Amino acid sequence: MHLKKHWKAACFFAVIMLPVLFYTLSKLEDEKAWLWLGAAVIAATLLFTAAADALPKSLQIIFTAAFPAIVFMLTESYTHMLSQMWTGPVWANLILYYLFFGVLLALTGWPALSMCLMILVCALAGLANYFVILFRSAPILPWDLGSFGVAMSVAGNFSYTLTVRACNVILLFMAAAALALKVNIRIRPKKKKYRAGALVLLVCLLAAFCRYVQTDDAADRFSMDKTLFTPKVMYRNNGLFLSFIVNTRYLHIEKPEGYSEEAALAAAQAADAVRSGDGEDALTEDEGIRPNIIVVMNESLADLRVDGEFEASEEFMPFYDSLTENTIKGNAYVSVFGSGTSNTEYEFLTGNSMAFMPAGSNAYQAFVTEEQPGLTSTLLAQGYSADAFHPYNRSSWNRTNVYKAMGFSSFITIEDLIDNEILQSYRTNGNDYMFIRRVESHYPDENMLLRKYVSDDYDFRKVIEMYENRNTEQPFYLFNVTMQNHSPYDRTFANFDETIQLTSPAGDFRKVNQYLSLVKVTDDDFRNLTEYFKQQ
Repeated sequence: MHLKKHWKAACFFAVIMLPVLFYTLSKLEDEKAWLWLGAAVIAATLLFTAAADALPKSLQIIFTAAFPAIVFMLTESYTHMLSQMWTGPVWANLILYYLFFGVLLALTGWPALSMCLMILVCALAGLANYFVILFRSAPILPWDLGSFGVAMSVAGNFSYTLTVRACNVILLFMAAAALALKVNIRIRPKKKKYRAGALVLLVCLLAAFCRYVQTDDAADRFSMDKTLFTPKVMYRNNGLFLSFIVNTRYLHIEKPEGYSEEAALAAAQAADAVRSGDGEDALTEDEGIRPNIIVVMNESLADLRVDGEFEASEEFMPFYDSLTENTIKGNAYVSVFGSGTSNTEYEFLTGNSMAFMPAGSNAYQAFVTEEQPGLTSTLLAQGYSADAFHPYNRSSWNRTNVYKAMGFSSFITIEDLIDNEILQSYRTNGNDYMFIRRVESHYPDENMLLRKYVSDDYDFRKVIEMYENRNTEQPFYLFNVTMQNHSPYDRTFANFDETIQLTSPAGDFRKVNQYLSLVKVTDDDFRNLTEYFKQQ
């Protein structure tokens, strides 16, 4: 036993592990009791490192075989319990981790070194993802790599706090590294070309599997979560590395046929010709007239009658149907169905079509990384103010960064409306009914929520408030995306009565009944909003 050598290794681990524990203690205000686990891990690691020689051969083999699975579990444990992951993606992740470990083994021929390299990569990646989620409530995404320099430039502006879970994960990674150093088996093929061949084969297999998991077939086979709306939830269900690799499929955009600067210039010149020409198509300018502009994109609102005839217990869009004076109405065709609200926003605000984007991609998350010309920049150039309002989580669909790129000067979200402690508690426990009760108790006369979302009534009153508090020295432009009518439609809530029932065709249409009842509420609230501005 080389006791002196072992104690040097023990001191190395102590220098890393003890500061992690003390730093976490200094930052935490509660749950410190659970740090006993971290202290126990440190003590066991130091004693084992100092006193033990190599593990028995049988344990070395078992530990080496289980190692990729252990690293996978620890990497995911920074942000969630492994039990929260979906079963199919767990298997896909294990294949990725084992192939990556195989590549390292073929490259080094030394399991201990391969283990330490894998720990270094996965522990740092998991920790980086933990902090990114802490700062912006969204995980690391492939397109974040393009803004790495910007991220580093502002990294010093944040407070880095470790939860007990994150602290213990780091300490367990270090314990795994201590065990890895007790593995002294080597992989030494008689000829180097065999190891080189194994390396090439494993790299090819890893690359092929990474490419495969980006396909729809793999998503179905491994039952992956394909919901792009909440990347944090998607990463929890699918795993960090699998989700990151799958999302890289949305990085590539093929150039549309016929697309060129010359074609764009020709289109612009044709538009100028129409503007300056004669006849019915000519456009005229009314100098000095810059009307206030309020855009309301109502969440999930649709007139289902366009898809076929049906009968309901009462009219569900009577006010909308009555609008004829000073009104332009029609059908808007959108690129999304069931989810992807922000893609509709993107098309409206930029004039660009999702037809040229990869199927399943999200423009806000993948492609808006710099200044984005469109409606907002055009109005800003004409002297308008520009504000955005969406009464839901600030982090959803990367809107904070996108709206800034589009030129909006402010973005009002649910964090500006509801007490932060109530929101944080809700995000932790996920109890809708407790959240509703707390909001109603804290804001008793506001009619703030309908079901579990901010009501259109409250939303429209905030629109009026923002209009009344506008800078009257410049024309007013507001882009408002509501939240009230968002799915699901199959749950009952004490703060919402379903007033509309489908009467024909016959059948059990509970989701339709709730949806149409929500549409009726929106119609009533829109009447109030319209009546207010009619008096202005």
